[in-house]
Amino acid sequence: MDTQSMIILGNGFDLALGIETRYSQFYAKSQELRDLANNGNSLCQHILDDIKGEYWSDLECGLYQYSLAITKKYGIGNQDQADKFEHEFNELRTALFIYLQGAAGTIVEAINEAPALGLNVEWHNLEPQYLTFNYSINTANTSSMNGRYILNEDDSINENHFIYQHGSIYDFQACQNRRSEDIVVGIDPISQQVEAAHSFLYKTKQRLHDLNSTIDYISKKNFYAVYGCSVGDSDATYFRFLFNRYQHDKIFLIYGFGQEAIDSIKANIERICSIEINTLEANNHVLFLDVKKVEETRIITREVIENYLKSIII
Repeated sequence: MDTQSMIILGNGFDLALGIETRYSQFYAKSQELRDLANNGNSLCQHILDDIKGEYWSDLECGLYQYSLAITKKYGIGNQDQADKFEHEFNELRTALFIYLQGAAGTIVEAINEAPALGLNVEWHNLEPQYLTFNYSINTANTSSMNGRYILNEDDSINENHFIYQHGSIYDFQACQNRRSEDIVVGIDPISQQVEAAHSFLYKTKQRLHDLNSTIDYISKKNFYAVYGCSVGDSDATYFRFLFNRYQHDKIFLIYGFGQEAIDSIKANIERICSIEINTLEANNHVLFLDVKKVEETRIITREVIENYLKSIII
């Protein structure tokens, strides 16, 4: 069944499963991060001293600000400083990879009452395409309800059903962990521009699923569910194709953990995508759902999906 639907998952999805992949948890628990800082990695020291917040977007914005600070201090085109920065950045990514291996490298037992689990049952009825910005194996396993429809015959992931846009720490086909270079962490080349010597920070310069293909997939869908995404600057490219004035007669289910989170998502959509929420709602069926209200949110999700499925069969 091709329902032209897409489930877009951010780190909030893994957190809802009880997986410790919050940026602040990496910051607090990574011994490798501290060892690098103690051994002279000034980027890692900057992260420990100066970056505050709960979200991965806070880390990514911190990378952007650090780049600007280096340029301001040493001038544009200082290759020695750029090489040092890139080396320290690669060490940081390795520390992140090591932390993720421990936190989410294998299947973990999800919290039974996690709101995401109940919503998965409803999403699964769509047989949608999943787009995830997470790195963990749990995202694919849990979102698909362990169904094989996201896999090819050789157990590789079928991109028509599941895309790891930022890579993953685990290779389904080889049944082993990947390398640190296979995950993407960085900044957006449009909303967070840095000098050319620091372009290694751009997500589009790293190993990721083909950007144009992902944008094409997003643009052609009729039904979107967005869960666990703060809609931050570092992924602005994707969200501009999702939330824009050219979208008409589409369905958007946008989940937030509490009203404060929902208000923040709305503000980020308006700021990053240059569209007022009222305009988006006037042209489409848009619902912002509070996942703290577990049963209410699941009932609404079920009703919307059932009505949508009926509409495409008629």
